[in-house]
Amino acid sequence: MKKLIYLVKIAPLIQELKKKNIIYKFIHTGQHYDYNMSKKNFNDLEIPEPDIHLNVGSASHAT
Repeated sequence: MKKLIYLVKIAPLIQELKKKNIIYKFIHTGQHYDYNMSKKNFNDLEIPEPDIHLNVGSASHAT
């Protein structure tokens, strides 16, 4: 749930940047979400696909 809160916070910022034609790069770590869940959250919040996917994942820190 914590990551979804970050997306909710970033959504209005991205909208304002677009409205003001400010160039930005959106980097998504991919941490804690599978691709389908992430894609749904982006669509629901009208957030564009990230420019960069780090694909960090949520595996154990011990691996």
